[in-house]
Amino acid sequence: MAVTFAQQLPREGGLLIIDKPDGWTSHDVVARFRSLLRIRQIGHTGTLDPMATGVLLLCLGAATKMARFLVGLEKEYQGTMRLGASSDTLDAQGRISTHLDRIEIPRGEIEEVFRQFTGELQQIPPMYSAVKHRGQPLHRLARRGQTVDRQPRTVTVRSLHLVRYRPPQVTFRVVCTSGTYIRVLAADIGDTLGTGAYLERLRRQRVGPFGADEALTVDEAIKRKRNETLIAALQPVMRGLERFPRLVVHPRAVDEILHGRPVTPSMIREIDPAAVRGSQIRVQDGGGKLLAMMQLEMDADRLDEADEGKAIGSYLRVLN
Repeated sequence: MAVTFAQQLPREGGLLIIDKPDGWTSHDVVARFRSLLRIRQIGHTGTLDPMATGVLLLCLGAATKMARFLVGLEKEYQGTMRLGASSDTLDAQGRISTHLDRIEIPRGEIEEVFRQFTGELQQIPPMYSAVKHRGQPLHRLARRGQTVDRQPRTVTVRSLHLVRYRPPQVTFRVVCTSGTYIRVLAADIGDTLGTGAYLERLRRQRVGPFGADEALTVDEAIKRKRNETLIAALQPVMRGLERFPRLVVHPRAVDEILHGRPVTPSMIREIDPAAVRGSQIRVQDGGGKLLAMMQLEMDADRLDEADEGKAIGSYLRVLN
């Protein structure tokens, strides 16, 4: 009897890096792989708009339990905005209004505005988005011609560089925190320049440590599934959690943790000394296998003062 893909999955599941094609929603990709792999437990770690391409990180099997810890990974994009026009959706899929037929802004002025949009920013989510207002996605309200007040969100643009300037097109590369709307960034830059702008193209180059150079197209993944080599393309969940402090437990504690019993000082073999009270930390065995995510309730450098049988924190997720 043939072994199914689900049966080949490791206990902790795995991550599949997919190069999302133009025109597909992130949900389209998830639905395609649920059908292809015959696994219900598949999710993604950050929506890409249908017009955008690039890295979409899929969580398979038990890795879906860790999706919320992967959503916050830093993102890198390359995009092209068109100056002198605007769009009701802030991108090329909306109704376009032209403001200027000729753009004569010097390159240096654009670079100066880019510097103004580097660092911590306040962004208002666009009406054409999945953000909900009283239980309704904003894009549904927008399609009915409604506009509602939205609360600004704090995001951080770590770097924003001009790649190519061929008026009216500006190609840029941006590294930012999760939740940053590149459409809004482009439109806000256009407003600051006094020309208006909308996002014409967008490609996600990286999600955390996962780059586009290692992503599979949908067709490549289908071919590897037929050749029974797709399982080898899975990335370990731990790779996406390396930004969290590490706690390593003794072998005898592994089963206890997988059954949800509290982590006590006597179970600990090693802990990142930088971990402080309130930190979210990854719990793993000596071989590097992920066991759980937990929130530490005391500083790592004070654990030797704690009672041996006292829980050092509370679980956020256990890979049982």
